[in-house]
Amino acid sequence: MLQQYVIEETGFKKIKKQTVLRSVISAAFVMVALVCFDIFGPAGNTFDSTTLLFVLPVTSIMIGFSIYRGLKRKKALTDSFVVTVTQDMVKRDQFNTPSVSIPLDEIKEIVRLRSGTLVITGKSKWERICVPAQVDRYDQLEASLNNIRPITAKKSFDIPQKYAVLISLAIIASLGYVYVGTNKIILGILGPIVLGAIVYSFYTFRKNKNIDSKSKRTSWWLLVVGASVAFVLYTKLFA
Repeated sequence: MLQQYVIEETGFKKIKKQTVLRSVISAAFVMVALVCFDIFGPAGNTFDSTTLLFVLPVTSIMIGFSIYRGLKRKKALTDSFVVTVTQDMVKRDQFNTPSVSIPLDEIKEIVRLRSGTLVITGKSKWERICVPAQVDRYDQLEASLNNIRPITAKKSFDIPQKYAVLISLAIIASLGYVYVGTNKIILGILGPIVLGAIVYSFYTFRKNKNIDSKSKRTSWWLLVVGASVAFVLYTKLFA
């Protein structure tokens, strides 16, 4: 028995819409953060109006270019996505992304998320295959997987994923305070949280087999951000 599933022809349009929406929301948050920094930031560290009028358009162009490049990479990943189900294993292949093979007898859980994504988990959470809802013959794949192990329905498969948006916004806000805030007690609380989040994000990026190689390479910038945060905290708390 050999069954292969790819993303349906109209699937990328749906994925593109979701990606653009998330990107626009993130971009809007960055813009609001810049304006808030200008309004509420410490005296002497805010932008003058001319600088702000320059920074906002340039930031918009950079974000737009990033979205454009991100969509090109996303399309290449989407077009190359293949899930293979055999009598021995489930395998996922994708361009520029580590392949994942899970023997059927090692599958611990199969979850259907609220978005329709099917998450197949092996011996550990790092042995996961995530199948988007835009896969062709979705019902057939779901039936095949259900014969291997009963599928359970969940809103999310772990706490960080469930509250990803809220956690991300909280971390970004905390990161902003580390750079502009002056209260040592708050800095002493938020600083370690931000550093912990950066280290955790870097670790998960490196371990996650569902992230493409290019994204993994950019994760090294997290260490640069972490070093910058550590330096700012040291100067504000101890210097």
